[in-house]
Amino acid sequence: MFEIIFAPLEALVETGKDFVCPDGKIRHCFPIICGWIADYSEAETLSCIKGGTCPVCEAPVKEFGDINSVSRPKRKWDEYLDLITSWNDPRDPGSTTAGQCLDERLVLRSQGAFWGLKCVSKETIVRPDVLHTILLGLMKYVMEWVVKFVDAHSLLDVFETLWVSQPYYPAFKPFTKSYTHTTQWQGKEMRNFARCIVPILAATLNRPKPDQIGPFRDAILCVRALVYFYLMTQYKSHTDATIGYMRQYLKDFHDHKDIFRQFRAYKGHKKANKQFGQELREDQKRQRESEPGWNKLSSAAKTRRIQSDKSTADVEIAEHLNNQAHFDFIKMHLLGHMPDHISLFGCLNGFSADLPEHCHKELKDAFRASNKVNATPQILKNNSRRQAFLYRELNILAQKSRHQRQDGPLRALTARLTSKQTMKNMRVLPHIAHWCDLELGLFKYQIAWYMKRFRGDGRLLEYPVEFDLMSTWKSTLWGGAVIPKTSFQSAEDQENQMVRCTGKKPWRRIKPPRNDFVMLKRTNLHLPGTFESTAGRIPAQLRCLFSFVDPCNDKTHRVALVATLIPRRFKRNTGLIVVEAGPERYAINPQRPPFSAGAEYIVPLSAIESPLFLSPLEAGPGNKLWFLNNTVDLEMFNRYYE
Repeated sequence: MFEIIFAPLEALVETGKDFVCPDGKIRHCFPIICGWIADYSEAETLSCIKGGTCPVCEAPVKEFGDINSVSRPKRKWDEYLDLITSWNDPRDPGSTTAGQCLDERLVLRSQGAFWGLKCVSKETIVRPDVLHTILLGLMKYVMEWVVKFVDAHSLLDVFETLWVSQPYYPAFKPFTKSYTHTTQWQGKEMRNFARCIVPILAATLNRPKPDQIGPFRDAILCVRALVYFYLMTQYKSHTDATIGYMRQYLKDFHDHKDIFRQFRAYKGHKKANKQFGQELREDQKRQRESEPGWNKLSSAAKTRRIQSDKSTADVEIAEHLNNQAHFDFIKMHLLGHMPDHISLFGCLNGFSADLPEHCHKELKDAFRASNKVNATPQILKNNSRRQAFLYRELNILAQKSRHQRQDGPLRALTARLTSKQTMKNMRVLPHIAHWCDLELGLFKYQIAWYMKRFRGDGRLLEYPVEFDLMSTWKSTLWGGAVIPKTSFQSAEDQENQMVRCTGKKPWRRIKPPRNDFVMLKRTNLHLPGTFESTAGRIPAQLRCLFSFVDPCNDKTHRVALVATLIPRRFKRNTGLIVVEAGPERYAINPQRPPFSAGAEYIVPLSAIESPLFLSPLEAGPGNKLWFLNNTVDLEMFNRYYE
């Protein structure tokens, strides 16, 4: 079948063909297929290797748990083809030896799909798949290990409370169900898991007992290293330094993964371990009863001896199970090949199975839109129509972008308010102050200091008459704001991110109030302090989004009332910054306002740099501490790194 499909390319390998390149020049090219997007089971079938073995190298399965297993010799498909040809020829005296050699090299005795094709680079055809190898593979295993680990330390209730307490953030949907009640885990859910598991686990293991300090540290470092490795695979471009970071994160993961070894035991291991425990306890019982002075001991002495033997047996049983468990599975081994693939071919995003999986979804949607009678032509027509509209939209966007570049530099996106609150009696500043639950005088002083600090207009503080007239200023309450953000590793690409502020009102009528966290630019606030951990930025929580009109010049000011938070240092072993809430509200001195982190300010909308993901450190509504989650996206990962 593959010979028929690729027959046109096979002819071009010998003769070549003239192609018009993107730079407009014509070159004589010889097209070679160097990559094939497939998950592991498909790659295993196409390569005709034994189940559970590596399609890239000849490492034995027993070495998959070792980080150095990737240094084994690479697979040589041409040699395999010669061995299979020799094995299939009964007249060849080396046929038996060829069959044994194939078995030793973990290859099936049949020809692979690409082995006989000249238009395929067989050494590079198998590419790493981030979706199935990390997200739906190793990350899913780690999720199960983490839950079993916290359950073994009686912290599962704390873990699940923190699990459903995560805040809203662009491209992150908080979990509405606890982990134990979630039945389906797909790529989207696993991405959200990778974004928040480090702060959740760090908060769950925040208060260890003396004998738990070491295990808790190893568990956090193991999960943290794997998440960091996954984030590095999302880079659009790499250098030798980033590839070195990936190798170091992978090494850290392997160095600390033994903390989860006991949870890698299979049913057969557990059954054998149970039998071992029964035999061990019977031996201890026979040994106790065979001692000469056993019957002369008091009941209390016998109880102490039995308890001592039980403790010894528990330790030996745990060690026995630990020795039987292993990490020798294929997803663990394939991680080690990813840095090498990046060194040879660049970023991994272009070879992920996300694209074909998304195409499957479109085909399913097209089937649902059909009348279910002779659905195949309808599916193809529906899919072609969608693709045509998509290509047209992309062409229009590209044409607009070209015109903008010809007219001048690209215009940066600006922050704007959105989701206007259609409430009655919300037309002047006193109404906004009442909605914020602020005393009117305090609220007016906040606005006066905003005008002086950010607009250079001090008349409201100098002239009492102007200050009193602020009560008549027109105002509008808003429920959200759109904050522009530059994409990571792409200075020209910007995206809009939404932040919400509903005060005490429920969000979408049935959900709890939503007052998002944001990061402020310190250069606009001029607060004392270095803020080294947050790179000079100040975390804050939205209290109100509103606009007001200055009647002196009819200028509209779009502002936000924020409660600034106090960033602390990185917490050891977690790589996360601890953020603390400020003191309760207090009256502002008109002469000397509190210019410090932890107080409330009115700031212009342009002072908001980006949304912020703060994961609660304690479960419950009275929490005053958060972890600044730097694993939620690549921008945060590179900006707030220990």
